[in-house]
Amino acid sequence: MPTILVLFSSPADEVRLRVDREHRRIEQAIQAAGKGREELDRRHAATLGDLTSALNSTKYEVLHFSGHGSSSGLYLDTHHEPSGVELSAHRLAEIIKHSQSDLCALVLMSCYSTDTVTDLVPSAPYIVSVTGPADDHAAIEFVGYFYENYLRTKSVEVSYRRANAAIGDQISTMLTCRAAQDFAKDRLVVYSPQHEDPVYVDFTDARATIDKLDMSTEKFIDILRRKVRIHFWLFKGERDNAILPIGGFFAIFSWKNAKDIVHCHRIFRLKPDLPDETYTVIALLIAGYNDVFLNSYRESRKSATEQNPRAFVQGLASLHRVFQDWFVDPQGVESLGALNPAYLKTIQANCWANLSKADEKLAGGDPSQAMIFAEMALSSIHDAINEIVDNVSE
Repeated sequence: MPTILVLFSSPADEVRLRVDREHRRIEQAIQAAGKGREELDRRHAATLGDLTSALNSTKYEVLHFSGHGSSSGLYLDTHHEPSGVELSAHRLAEIIKHSQSDLCALVLMSCYSTDTVTDLVPSAPYIVSVTGPADDHAAIEFVGYFYENYLRTKSVEVSYRRANAAIGDQISTMLTCRAAQDFAKDRLVVYSPQHEDPVYVDFTDARATIDKLDMSTEKFIDILRRKVRIHFWLFKGERDNAILPIGGFFAIFSWKNAKDIVHCHRIFRLKPDLPDETYTVIALLIAGYNDVFLNSYRESRKSATEQNPRAFVQGLASLHRVFQDWFVDPQGVESLGALNPAYLKTIQANCWANLSKADEKLAGGDPSQAMIFAEMALSSIHDAINEIVDNVSE
């Protein structure tokens, strides 16, 4: 399944752009990165219909436009007229808003596209744009270097810096990072130990609980930075109320897109009079849940029928183990003493019913429905974790 949508447009009444050369340069970038052509979805002489059809049918990481533009938008081809039609930045933002919730980057290789960034900031965590006029040859080379690196690293910031270094001052571009726009709030930048985009953590919501800790705010923020860096693997996709151990505390995070702002909602610690094993139990249960949540079948952009079935089989087996260890095995059930008996029975029933249906659907050759029931079982375990945290935290 393609991860990048590339739109080429050079209307007949405008100065001809060598989109054929850019096409070839992108092909070279794919080969240099060791990737296949399926990574890209390319539309030549792209019309408004091509744009909306593609965005409504496929989820992309990057939306790329190469063509003519102005300070208010970009020009697309039309089917019946030689002249192009301008698509305003405001209208493009609306189209993206209603079709691409997980878009990571918007790349606009057109003249004066930087002037449109204000309208497009809500559209993606990152925007690459051109300041002033764009030299065609320089733009083509910039695009080549950018995608050579992006297809290897999946980092917009690293790819942008490397492309800029390779091109020098032949073209003037700008990288806009939405999460870095407003630092009036309590916000922390955590850089990856690998070549990945940083995580921007906003802890405004957690400020009240941080201020009550028996350590300085500066010391805790330093611990938070180190722990987020260690657990960088956790920050993928979309999460709601993800729990991460932070030193002797726990932190609750949520994010719509990990390349955007990650919100830290609350810092808490367990009650001091709890048995020692309770700490271990909660840590193990959270680790088991996160392991299942980040299973490869859940991260895949492919539909259930297009995926390698082995990934889902392994993920479902992991989910069964978490359920068996903590909600069926007597020792595990006893360890979850923070759950009241009635609530525990509800969680057990919901998990068992949904896992049974997932097994049934998978055996019947319906992986799509099997994944739905597996998600419902996973959601029940998440509910149990939330209930435990509420009961044992202070």
